[in-house]
Amino acid sequence: MTRLFELPARDFGSHSLLLSVLGELRKDEVLDGLVDFISLPPESIFPSNPRQPDQGDATTYPDDASALQARAVEMLAFLRTAKAFGKVLEIAGRHPSKGVRIAALDAFVFNHDDSAEALEAARAAARPDEVKFVGLARLERNSDPREFDAKVRAFYEHYPEELPKSPIIHPECGQAPAKHPQPRNAGNGGGETS
Repeated sequence: MTRLFELPARDFGSHSLLLSVLGELRKDEVLDGLVDFISLPPESIFPSNPRQPDQGDATTYPDDASALQARAVEMLAFLRTAKAFGKVLEIAGRHPSKGVRIAALDAFVFNHDDSAEALEAARAAARPDEVKFVGLARLERNSDPREFDAKVRAFYEHYPEELPKSPIIHPECGQAPAKHPQPRNAGNGGGETS
């Protein structure tokens, strides 16, 4: 557990693997450490994003700190104890990072086998504007990719405001394209994007 708090993290992959190992232990002793890690300010986990204001929207930097905290909340849910589940639902409603909150909602539901009761508990814990993220499509080993793509498309059709902002800016008008590319398996037969 002490290695988890050797911060700032020097390597995303090593820290992610460490979180996975801690969760896979399924020991009550790791619960408080995971909760403490999830509660850290992001700048203590990784230095701040190197993006400069003049770089525009075409440069993307991942939020490594939130990604590690999201992994930590997944491992917290994987402990599958009443106390761990209570903490996961608390994080789902209160964490400052939207990505961590959504990961908490999904981890809670996943670790309850997507039961109707778990979906209801997750909806009750979610912020009112984030209830729509409960029960998102999840691509798993036995999933049909076309069904997954259809669920993702349906979500974005119902909630177009959630479409990610395009990192591509048209040089002539300075705006993003009006239409986002479709998944490769969108049914057009040739694998091209439209």
